[in-house]
Amino acid sequence: MFGVWDGHGPTGEFDSKLARDAANTVANKIYETRILEWMPDNLRAASGLDFVQPASASSVPAELSEADLKGLIEFTNTTLLNTERSSKYEVDCGTTALVGLFTAVKGGNVSFEKRADRSHLVVANVGDSRAAIFHANENRNFPNLPKKGKFVTLSEDHDLTKQKELDRIKQCGGVVIKPKSNSKRVYPPKSDVTWEQVKKRSLSLNMSRSLGHCVLSKYGISPTPEFNQVTIVSEGDIVVFASDGLWDIVEQSEIEKMVASASDSGIAVNDLCRQLMKRVFQGNGKYSAENTTIIVVKVSKADQEQSAALPPSSVLAGKKRKAE
Repeated sequence: MFGVWDGHGPTGEFDSKLARDAANTVANKIYETRILEWMPDNLRAASGLDFVQPASASSVPAELSEADLKGLIEFTNTTLLNTERSSKYEVDCGTTALVGLFTAVKGGNVSFEKRADRSHLVVANVGDSRAAIFHANENRNFPNLPKKGKFVTLSEDHDLTKQKELDRIKQCGGVVIKPKSNSKRVYPPKSDVTWEQVKKRSLSLNMSRSLGHCVLSKYGISPTPEFNQVTIVSEGDIVVFASDGLWDIVEQSEIEKMVASASDSGIAVNDLCRQLMKRVFQGNGKYSAENTTIIVVKVSKADQEQSAALPPSSVLAGKKRKAE
């Protein structure tokens, strides 16, 4: 399991780390529950353990993954809201959530062997971080999958250009305004807050979905994730999870070329991760690089996924963000 948490507002750095830690707690519970639930009886009995640590994040059946990720995000959101309500800081802050869960499948069932027929990647997204996959190879047994060399986006940014998002915000009483020197932002209506309160409490946001936000969540900012699934049948496919610091600064077509070149040359994922972060730095200086999280995962054998993250992280990556 891999995740990017992009905190925003004056306490954004704290929120992203809190979200990461809460998500890790749930992720461990998911592994405990699913592994024991789906492990064959003879293996469960022979292990003599209440919990068997998996070699990788590849032990959950695909059909259950969305429910698991939904529960993870709901728990994380509740943790953020409860912490914000009890905080001494009178600000309205939150974080995006982008989580990917790899599952291994063999013959239609979860696989505990070292090699599975195929893998599923389930992506849950709230906000404007983004995931994409580069298909490095083709598999003739799955002709309907994207062809070799295709770079496919796995999540949809929750920005303020989509009508369904704007309709929900309007129905909840929120107001979308585009300041002269900024992008569109969501505000509470003037009848509910003063402009001084908006500035003091950071009561505006430039996206339609986010975790946290005790106040703005009442005006249509939704914590509900959207899901996508992709089947992975070939070793060597590369998945990029990143906050908007990458996608806003570097054109996706350029990212695709960099990933394709890395795939062809066989460079290590940590080197590709550094190249992408360096390109962010070149595009908009130190600020953007400091406010960017990038995770690169190269799919190998079911028990040997290769991954790298900047900033470094073990499982789920939290990103700091300075006040906007």
